[in-house]
Amino acid sequence: MIIYLDLIILANFLLDYCLITYTGLISGERIKYFRIFLAAIFAASGLILFYIQIKFLFIVLRIVYSLIIILIAFQFKTVKKYLKNICLFYLLNYVTAGIIISYDFRFSSNILFVNLNILTTWYLLIFSFLFSLLLTYIYKVIEENHANIDYRCLDVVISFLNTKYKLKGLIDTGNTVTTYGDNLPVVFIEKNLLKDDINEQFLMKNNIQFTYISTDTISSKNLILAFKPDFFGLIINNELCKKEVYVSLSQSIKGKSFNVILNSKILV
Repeated sequence: MIIYLDLIILANFLLDYCLITYTGLISGERIKYFRIFLAAIFAASGLILFYIQIKFLFIVLRIVYSLIIILIAFQFKTVKKYLKNICLFYLLNYVTAGIIISYDFRFSSNILFVNLNILTTWYLLIFSFLFSLLLTYIYKVIEENHANIDYRCLDVVISFLNTKYKLKGLIDTGNTVTTYGDNLPVVFIEKNLLKDDINEQFLMKNNIQFTYISTDTISSKNLILAFKPDFFGLIINNELCKKEVYVSLSQSIKGKSFNVILNSKILV
């Protein structure tokens, strides 16, 4: 029988890359391409262990290899998390091996031979490899978007009519609304956060400075009431920074992690 070493190494690399990636995705690890790639290369180098004739030593070294593979692939956080990754990695190994060897295989003393001449085996390997790359990319995009939202969110402190509000604001590049004349930025707050029904009469009664701002929608322009709070500040680098702004109430804020739409110019 002719054994093509390059095909064996390639097949092991593809399989190990998939299994390591699936382990990270299932356990909720932060996926990093270069760490997965290095771990897969190290895992593929484990083929040299099959030259060991002592069965006990072979098993011990295979276990040590698996421990190192997980350490390379994912950052060590806790022993519990590490052991969970090990268990998942072994479970996926057995499940995947069961699928592949169901086509054509035979046992030797230490090794399981899979017939790489069967196209189905390569279809499974390549499809699983591409699928793991796709899952990694999707996971990475979701993680980066979530990180961007967290980065753009700031703690907001508002004081209005002797009541202090601690809110979460999102810096929205689409919000460039400013007041006419003094050109102060306008921020939008979720309407139901303020207890009072704020209208022009209410603001005049309480001697609160207000104005009307023009906002554009898809079909028309609208004039919206905006007022000046007693105090408006942002917590930046653990310091409370006062900002001169006007506040307008909105019922269309639907963010789960924020309830204030900040003006894009507010940090200038």
